[in-house]
Amino acid sequence: YACSASSSVGSVRHAARINVYGLPYIRTMAKVSVVAGETLVVHCPVAGYPIDSIVWEKNSRILPINRRQDVESNGTLIISSVQRAADQGRYTCVARNMQGYTARGNLDLQVMGEYWRLLLEV
Repeated sequence: YACSASSSVGSVRHAARINVYGLPYIRTMAKVSVVAGETLVVHCPVAGYPIDSIVWEKNSRILPINRRQDVESNGTLIISSVQRAADQGRYTCVARNMQGYTARGNLDLQVMGEYWRLLLEV
């Protein structure tokens, strides 16, 4: 927000930021399909302020659990060279604030075989 005042003598302006505090919340995520061998990029749709941390889990294990996985500080999950056996399944995004309140949202990932790549290229 900004407040400005002016007169024949001069003008002045002051700006301030207002933060609206809210508990962590994660919007519903749709099922995602990806072709094996591709790179998956998924954003955790988190709301609330302030958010202290965002992590992704699979089978109750905090990611990354291998070199193909990366979780950025903004909650983006990246999986390179997606593999059906290793990567297909349910992922959970967990957002936490400084007071210890958490929100969880699930994402179901389906990995399609290599033949889908050929069909999609036609």
